[in-house]
Amino acid sequence: MVSVIRAALYHFTEGVNQTVAFEHTMHCLDSLRQEVMCHADAELLCSEDGKVWGDGQVRTCGDWERVKVWTAENRI
Repeated sequence: MVSVIRAALYHFTEGVNQTVAFEHTMHCLDSLRQEVMCHADAELLCSEDGKVWGDGQVRTCGDWERVKVWTAENRI
């Protein structure tokens, strides 16, 4: 999903013909929007130097090991 968006942006900025349909790219963006909305938190990204937001902040990622275990236990 992210690679589709990255490729679309790259092709757009470089003036290259798009390899992915616009509708597909928009679908990927909307899927990411929904994920952000459903899993948002109130942690703010701040800037120490006034230039780069979120640099140096420590954030906790989800527990992917639990996802792997669940997947293994529920495999068909």
